[in-house]
Amino acid sequence: MHKLRSLIVEIHRRSLWQVLGVFLAASWGVLQVVEVVAQSAGLPDWTQGMAFVLLLLGLPVVLATAFVQEGIGGADVAPDPAGGAEGGRPPDPGSTPAKRLFTWRNAILGGLGAFTLLGISLVAYFAMWAAGIGPVGNLAAQGVFVEGEPVVLAEFGNTSDDSSLGGIVTEALRVDLASSRALTLLPSSRIDEVLGLMGRDPADGLPPEVARDVAVRAGVKAVIEGTVGSAGSGYILVATLRATDSGDALATFRRTARSAGDVIDAIDGLSQDIREKAGESLRTIKAEPPLDRVTTSSLDALRRYSEAEMLGEQGEYQRAKELLQEAVALDPGFAMAWRKLAVVIQTAGGAPGEEQEAATRAYELRDRLTERERGNAVAYYHNAVTGDRPAWIAAYEALLARYPDDPPALNNLAIAYVQRTRHEEALELLERAIGGPAESAPAHVNYIAALADLGRVDEARAALRRMVERYPQRDVWNLWCAWKVESAAGEADRAHELALELARHPDAAPTWRSYAEGVLAAFSDAARGRLAEARRHRRAATATSRSLGHVLDVVRGAGGAAALERIAARDRDAATALLAEGIASDAFRGVPPVARPWEEFATELLRTRALPQARDFLDLWAREGGVAAGTALSEARLVLDALSRPTPQEAIASLEAFRTQTNCPHCWSWTLAELNEDAGELERAAELYADAMQTASSPPHETVVRRVVGHERLGDLYARLGDHARAAEHYRTFAEAWADGDAEVQPRVRRTPRRRGGRGGRRGRDGREGAGPPGAPASGGRTSRPGAQLLRQAPGAPHAGLNLGGAVGPRLG
Repeated sequence: MHKLRSLIVEIHRRSLWQVLGVFLAASWGVLQVVEVVAQSAGLPDWTQGMAFVLLLLGLPVVLATAFVQEGIGGADVAPDPAGGAEGGRPPDPGSTPAKRLFTWRNAILGGLGAFTLLGISLVAYFAMWAAGIGPVGNLAAQGVFVEGEPVVLAEFGNTSDDSSLGGIVTEALRVDLASSRALTLLPSSRIDEVLGLMGRDPADGLPPEVARDVAVRAGVKAVIEGTVGSAGSGYILVATLRATDSGDALATFRRTARSAGDVIDAIDGLSQDIREKAGESLRTIKAEPPLDRVTTSSLDALRRYSEAEMLGEQGEYQRAKELLQEAVALDPGFAMAWRKLAVVIQTAGGAPGEEQEAATRAYELRDRLTERERGNAVAYYHNAVTGDRPAWIAAYEALLARYPDDPPALNNLAIAYVQRTRHEEALELLERAIGGPAESAPAHVNYIAALADLGRVDEARAALRRMVERYPQRDVWNLWCAWKVESAAGEADRAHELALELARHPDAAPTWRSYAEGVLAAFSDAARGRLAEARRHRRAATATSRSLGHVLDVVRGAGGAAALERIAARDRDAATALLAEGIASDAFRGVPPVARPWEEFATELLRTRALPQARDFLDLWAREGGVAAGTALSEARLVLDALSRPTPQEAIASLEAFRTQTNCPHCWSWTLAELNEDAGELERAAELYADAMQTASSPPHETVVRRVVGHERLGDLYARLGDHARAAEHYRTFAEAWADGDAEVQPRVRRTPRRRGGRGGRRGRDGREGAGPPGAPASGGRTSRPGAQLLRQAPGAPHAGLNLGGAVGPRLG
């Protein structure tokens, strides 16, 4: 006890406490610097640990140096930082070896040497990693992988006491690996296709042995598989990157979680290890937010998200929606769950405004998403909420610049391009989507629609057959695609049958049934001149929606009814009255402002050339539309301004400037045709009518009818131009299409033969027909009848969202 007390006194006398304090403070500063450098420069995880060990080893050296240099027994030789006697005198010949060894110079040099060793270790590590040498070498450098190499992620086995943990780890790992540039996870749609060829139900899961079979059939080089096991109160996560052909383990990774709360961190570490081994730089990996910030710190919320993802892949959208709602209730900051919820609502349906609310919440939390997820969330927000098409397009273009095979971006950007009538660009994106790792059922649907709208009917039929074989369970979309193809082929009777089959399909949601009867069947009838039956279908669909309380469908039904009167009956007064009635209805007021179909009604009013009513409606939109009163409203005001010009020539110049400004080369072609006709520019008017019939400048169901009545308009124009042969061909095509039409349209049909060779008869009751914002066209008229090939089939592509008043095409999220 006396010796211990003496030692403490001696330590205190020699000021070791002060040295210890200075050393610890300096060490803390060094560790902070190392942490910052490691994060910003993408240094390995062991960098900080090695720095700590070096400092820990240096602690006794520093204390010993202070003890020795203080002198023994109160010696009067002051310590010299250079290791010699004070004043630069040579060392005392009588000094001890310890005093010559433990000098401050040696201590400082030793510290510098230790951290030099750390630097050399890091340089050696990165050199070996980059060159693919040894166990740390990356697989890309070894020639095993190329950048973006597809891999199959198998479901993790689970031997822990938490039965759902295997699915959670699999889904969370999928989320994190989705941001990787070194590898690309094979999409679920492609996996399901291969499983179907193997005779396996995708709902049975993807255990490692099945995953390897899928990888062999899909030509994928590697599979990621793993297990989750218990370790006391914690868990052990093991992942293996395995070669498909040989089954050899290319690399094995292991992380531990001390408790359930540490599982997400362990998954994050596992993902980092896999990505680094595949050839992705640590700097890139560490620049992204950690997984718990990207997803959620709540394991229960992540559990529900994981299960919802699996149910969504199986088509169980309603149950997936419920689980996602539970997930965001557990963690309101779970940005990824909010984004996925918006997508699922768009498919499963929901109350008006639900999709917009979820999309807005994801947008507000976008900083909690990976770069890839963030790009999709921003684009989806502008698509579903603000209607800001330029921002929507810019977000997806930026995302594709970074991730060229992102499935939602390829599919949804194609939709945006179509709405800007940029058809060739849209088709190129869809071809990329179905031909690479971004393959998905929605992309196939939209690709078929694009082919049909381009008039490539044989290719569309072949693509439809392939999709039905690949995705036989997607009956609703398969029927819609069949309607598109038959409409493009001019088989209006068959298209009508398919529409009614879709309306009666047991798996179709009520909104789908209303759309199929009130839009697809109705406009197929109108294409045959059967306006009474078309109106009956519209009324029946609206009555069904009203009985179910689907106010948004009721509102959109008014827009569809107006379009029928405007296009087929050529009755502008009736169309304007229906729109006014819809806007004044309780149903319209019952829809939350953010979810009201502002753009649809504004466009329809402009198409009917009801300019005073359009002006009042745009003012209402500005007052009540909130965030939805943005770019779309501004563009509608520009069109209104153009149509309000005092002369046709001024209106033409203004509308042409609008098309250039918005990069929408075929927008408003029909209206421009009318204006040129009013201005006496008949040849230019004919060109524009033909353009409106050949290009997707209106929704596809509208173009079904436009393709027929367009021949009536062109017959009139060519007769006035003196080109009686061409006029006769267009009249004949129109008359044959409506030969079995209602008594209401027969006077128009009977007049056409007598107008051959004349200068054109009276125009319809309205005298003109407006055109609206871009949309995907279908074909009118039977291609087997004379004159049906006067116009080549129109280019186009799919549209966004299920929309009773507009086009329809599946979005991806």
